[in-house]
Amino acid sequence: NDEGKPVLQETSSASWGGYMPVRETGEEKTVGNYQPKWTGGFSTNLHYKGLSVAANFDFMIGGKFLSVTNMFSTCSGTSTSTTKLNPKGVNEREPVSKGGGVYVDGVDTEGKPVQAYINAYQYYHYLANYDLDHWIYSRSYLKMRELSVTYDFPKALLDRAKIGITNASISFVANNPWLIYSACPNVDPSETGDNWREGGQAASTRSFGFTLKLGF
Repeated sequence: NDEGKPVLQETSSASWGGYMPVRETGEEKTVGNYQPKWTGGFSTNLHYKGLSVAANFDFMIGGKFLSVTNMFSTCSGTSTSTTKLNPKGVNEREPVSKGGGVYVDGVDTEGKPVQAYINAYQYYHYLANYDLDHWIYSRSYLKMRELSVTYDFPKALLDRAKIGITNASISFVANNPWLIYSACPNVDPSETGDNWREGGQAASTRSFGFTLKLGF
């Protein structure tokens, strides 16, 4: 309804548990704008004696997209969001007849309050097939894109070695080491590309390496 509560109707179908959501009909409506309000990045570089630490960050603020990853992982029951306990203290995956089911705070077709328990299988399949509003998330994120830690060997140490090396450094480098914040659970918004529909994302990858530089 206008307050964001689901409209429920009674049903004799045992598979639902007593109530089922009313499917919305009518004209199309706007549910979000894909374009973000802000995008940007920043970097920092700290030095102390022979040690330096550099990091690059990027971020996005605002914008909406549809997350298929969350939609289908929930619908299939593989998301941890489907394993919680309901207000009765029973796993919501259990049938309503055994005290389980998803607790839904809604209204009936006349607008009167209704608190119902709906069998999890039916409820989450309904959300995946008929309630796309439920899967609209913000694209906002903050990510450390690159991190490097470098140590420059002292020149006096190299001179004592007497092997012709005039300068030397060793660096640890990490790419995509840390998704600091994501407004969308289970998804890295920075990897969704230029599409309003995130179509099932593989896990983001990190890479780590070392670099050795020698000057003669």
